[in-house]
Amino acid sequence: MTKPSSNPQPASESQKPDQTDHDEHTPHHQNLRADQEADSPEDQQELAELGTLLSKDDLSDEEQQALTQLLQRHKSDVAVAISRRTTSAFQGPLPPPSILSGYEAIVPGSAAKIIDWADSEREHRHRTETTIVRAETTRDLRGQLLAATVALAGFSVAAFALYLDHAGVAAMITAMDIGGMVAAFIYGRRSAED
Repeated sequence: MTKPSSNPQPASESQKPDQTDHDEHTPHHQNLRADQEADSPEDQQELAELGTLLSKDDLSDEEQQALTQLLQRHKSDVAVAISRRTTSAFQGPLPPPSILSGYEAIVPGSAAKIIDWADSEREHRHRTETTIVRAETTRDLRGQLLAATVALAGFSVAAFALYLDHAGVAAMITAMDIGGMVAAFIYGRRSAED
């Protein structure tokens, strides 16, 4: 903190009544007039010094009292500083109306652009999801048709082998054909569950 003058002088009649000298034990803050400007250099310096001491947890009783008086003198400044330390968050493509109106105030027409952008994003997402679902459906249908063709071909070969009196070959082909279908069915169920 700034130290006051160490040579106290008696008040002369030429001095103004609100100007007083002080000794070393009188803190500097007591000489500040109540009608001083909120951001006077003296207040700023004293706040900075007290803030430094406050961060070190070294405030004496007099310094704590000085800080309290400074903060009381500048209540509106402190309230503004505290109220500006708010945060807000939102989830989704569109900001809340208060933020959207802030964009509109800064750049006229931006609110409409943001809403149009969100709408086009929604349409794009829906088109993409529709395309993905159609592609998966087509892939599944092709797989089923191919599996049915292979199964019919296997049964046809087994029937032809049976016609030629090769019952063992026909049974083996039929078993592999049915086993393949069962394995594909079970594997398909497990893949869908995962």
